[in-house]
Amino acid sequence: MSEPVLVEEADRLVLRLQIAARPAGELWELRLSLDPVDLDLDPAALVLVLRANIEEWWDCKDTEPHIAAWGHRIG
Repeated sequence: MSEPVLVEEADRLVLRLQIAARPAGELWELRLSLDPVDLDLDPAALVLVLRANIEEWWDCKDTEPHIAAWGHRIG
């Protein structure tokens, strides 16, 4: 797994990270859009926002195409 990377894409901030799904052992790359105000949150609050986004993606990736587009399986 790689370290999360914050990148600017098409005038938006994107956090690119890899997620390991257990117990299946699947490896996914996610690209989560961030609002610039997210970067002003204290670290604990930012972690909660990111976790909520990851959980939303995982729960909806099979039924919501726009959310599924946040990630793709790499292993």
